Amino acid sequence: GRCGPTQHLVGNHRIRIDADTATSTSYVRAFHRSAAGRPEQFWDFLGEYHDSWRRTDAGWRMTVRVCRPLATVGDLALLAPSCARGGPVAVPPRPRDRPAMTAWSPHTQQAVHR
Repeated sequence: GRCGPTQHLVGNHRIRIDADTATSTSYVRAFHRSAAGRPEQFWDFLGEYHDSWRRTDAGWRMTVRVCRPLATVGDLALLAPSCARGGPVAVPPRPRDRPAMTAWSPHTQQAVHR
């Protein structure tokens, strides 16, 4: 693939608990660099995660994650070829035990729900 090393820094968590459900908001800064042997590219992202949670017998489980972009720098084409054409960010199919996720395309300003 095009993307190599990444680092996602998440902080300033704000959590609201209401019985067996909760919501949380946190800030994220994500660094993405090109894979070894590829031309040097980068894409950095600043944003917020807005998450919903449910308490289960096994503990708290995330049910939804919405990612809201605040700023980006670099070439989004590093992550998905369709992004270079202004299309939405591709969200791969998720296993049943993983939460639903919403991806955001900064180019089209539209959410992609999975």
